[in-house]
Amino acid sequence: MSQVASTLLLARIAIAVVFLSAPTSTFSAEQHPVLSMLSRDELPRDGQLIYDLIEQWNDQASQILTAKISYLSLITSQGNLQPLSPEEVEAVFEGVAFDKDPQVVFRTRVAPKLFFNQYEDEHTWLQESLFLKDGDKVRTDKWHGSHVVDGEHEIKTDTANDIVNVYDAGTSGWAKTVLEDFRFTPPKARWFRMLENQTNAIRLQVAWTDDRSGSHPDVVVNPLHGQIESYVERSADGSVKRQVQQHDFVTYASGDTFPRVVRDVRYSDAGVVSEFKLTVVTEAQFNYVSTGAEFTIPIRTQQQLVDFRDSKQTSPDSFRVKHTTADVTTVSRPKRHDSDSADLMGPSKFSLGNVLLFFNGLLLLVVGFRIVRRSRNKFHNSDSNGGGN
Repeated sequence: MSQVASTLLLARIAIAVVFLSAPTSTFSAEQHPVLSMLSRDELPRDGQLIYDLIEQWNDQASQILTAKISYLSLITSQGNLQPLSPEEVEAVFEGVAFDKDPQVVFRTRVAPKLFFNQYEDEHTWLQESLFLKDGDKVRTDKWHGSHVVDGEHEIKTDTANDIVNVYDAGTSGWAKTVLEDFRFTPPKARWFRMLENQTNAIRLQVAWTDDRSGSHPDVVVNPLHGQIESYVERSADGSVKRQVQQHDFVTYASGDTFPRVVRDVRYSDAGVVSEFKLTVVTEAQFNYVSTGAEFTIPIRTQQQLVDFRDSKQTSPDSFRVKHTTADVTTVSRPKRHDSDSADLMGPSKFSLGNVLLFFNGLLLLVVGFRIVRRSRNKFHNSDSNGGGN
């Protein structure tokens, strides 16, 4: 055996001894580059398990090319929520199942305990929503409108005001719904440490890739399918900052496993709930054949379009479209004199007719003022003549 080969063998043995002698197993080829010298089979059992989980989490999203998810959703903030602690939030959902009539279950069993009694806006209930994905294209339909990102453009519809907004991709500032909203995976980590490995649960500890403060989050994984059931972030003092719970896992015809229920709760420094998000999936389909037509938004005659796509303009063009169009992104900005394509509205509206109307109104005001002033002078003159007699 050559000297180089002997050195490599000794290094492998030393690394394995460190793994086996450690009270808890840690795996990260990123933090410890020397670990890349070991193949998966040369890692201890816990190290192999963590390795497999990381591979699964990294691969599972890329394996889904298209997705169609019908779901019920709710996002609300502290002003609408009772000041509940993490333990009290858990008690609210204890024994609650969303498998039948989830909207009724939420309204009758959860909302009275979660919201202030006087807060009864219907939009606090679970609302029907739809998520579509085709590669990098994403569409989300909710009660207040649709949001489409197609790679070049971003489209946001406003149902209440009957408006369509068009932006260049990435410039709207709107949060984009992503596949990970329906199946949580931990953020990229420097390493994972095995804390418990039981038959019904695997508990890991996560270290961040950056130097953010706070303790390391805990992750509880279901060993049957490798999906995360619980994720908890804590402050430096140990109090809960964020808790994600996933329940009722379903394996679909494509072989992909997703939770039916995802609960994502954030807590304030005072230890009470500050933001609450609940997602209940009612139907899902993965890797179906998409035509791409789902990612276009039509606009009809006389509907208002607000076009933000030209970054050189200080304000968007707002106008009413003259002709129904199947794809709003194909509608061009009207020229200022082009009355056939659209009527410009708002701050960008300017025409000679408007200028003439303005000066005509100003002239009428001047003439009216002169008439009133002349009438008052006549009155005073007559009054003076009468007083002299």
